[in-house]
Amino acid sequence: MIQIRSVLTVLDTSGVREIRSFDVPGKKGGSRATAGVIGDKVTGSVFRLRPGSVSELKKGDVVRGVLVTTKKGLMRANGTAVRFPENGVVLVTEKGEPLGVRIRACLPIDLRAKGHRKLLLMADSIV
Repeated sequence: MIQIRSVLTVLDTSGVREIRSFDVPGKKGGSRATAGVIGDKVTGSVFRLRPGSVSELKKGDVVRGVLVTTKKGLMRANGTAVRFPENGVVLVTEKGEPLGVRIRACLPIDLRAKGHRKLLLMADSIV
């Protein structure tokens, strides 16, 4: 579960290393309502760049992304739980197209139900 001001690792090849989230669109209300889960869209600002990257993004730019991995994980209908070592996000455009060319992480198959099939095609592996 991702809250506001969480630092998220960027798992694609866009040149950004970390972002700091400041909004989870569609999750308004009290402090519990603003938590994001896998598959939610996140808005944040660039927190750190990869050294030597030639990205057009710079520190402080506002970016959008899809939350793909969380330390909290998720429970599936068959009773299994999937957890990941870090809170990860993939940067996307306003239309939902990925900014990077490749995703350097293992993604959960549950992203298919949320409509993020293109991200699954770009991933190294699927859990």
